[in-house]
Amino acid sequence: MTRALPAIGRALLTPAGLKAGALLLLGGGGVVMTIVVMIALDRLGDEPRYLWWIAMAAHVQILLVLTGLLVLTGVNRKIVIQVGENRTEIGDLAAIEAAAEIARAQAKGPDIG
Repeated sequence: MTRALPAIGRALLTPAGLKAGALLLLGGGGVVMTIVVMIALDRLGDEPRYLWWIAMAAHVQILLVLTGLLVLTGVNRKIVIQVGENRTEIGDLAAIEAAAEIARAQAKGPDIG
């Protein structure tokens, strides 16, 4: 027997709710990792060889959070590769358009001649 999701659970399953949940998780992960780095600096601050690794971990953390925020805010990225006359585009909009084309083809049904 399944129970109906509470209102907050249903709200989180909407696209806006998923974005809000992802934002909360990004923020929470950033806070936790900041605390971990603070503890590591406190314990290992006297060892210079460990400080480099802690700094690299902090940079990776910043990269992940900023990448997640870019995705959440809907920044469109596009990469264009052109060699001679051949050109290809890779990006968010191209992926959405390709998925829409596949969905239209599937909705149309098999093309049996």
